[in-house]
Amino acid sequence: MFSLAKRKAISMQQQDRVRVTHLIHLMEDLKAADPHMPLTKALALLRIAATPGIGITELAKASGTSVASASRHIQSLGSAKTPGGAPLVVSGYGRDARTKAVLLTEEGRRLVNRVAESLEKLGA
Repeated sequence: MFSLAKRKAISMQQQDRVRVTHLIHLMEDLKAADPHMPLTKALALLRIAATPGIGITELAKASGTSVASASRHIQSLGSAKTPGGAPLVVSGYGRDARTKAVLLTEEGRRLVNRVAESLEKLGA
């Protein structure tokens, strides 16, 4: 028979395995959208979801990256083809022609919702 401390440790290990399994599903959802998606691009996608219409400069500042890097992420997410064949983000001109506003496409919203559901299962 296991001691109480040992049973608690086993229970925690089982909980950790469940949480890690949910995290794996979250990462698989992102990978399904783009098999080569680095975490910085995934974070850019989530920041775009959190701030619809965000500009490239704002995204760069929020991400701690250069404007060029943020622009590449937007370009890549805009051309990333999901299994359904749709890009994840779309950019267009903002309030003035010198700025671009970035929004999620319907496919991008679906992906972010799947990620959010996975996070809810993690208890985050």
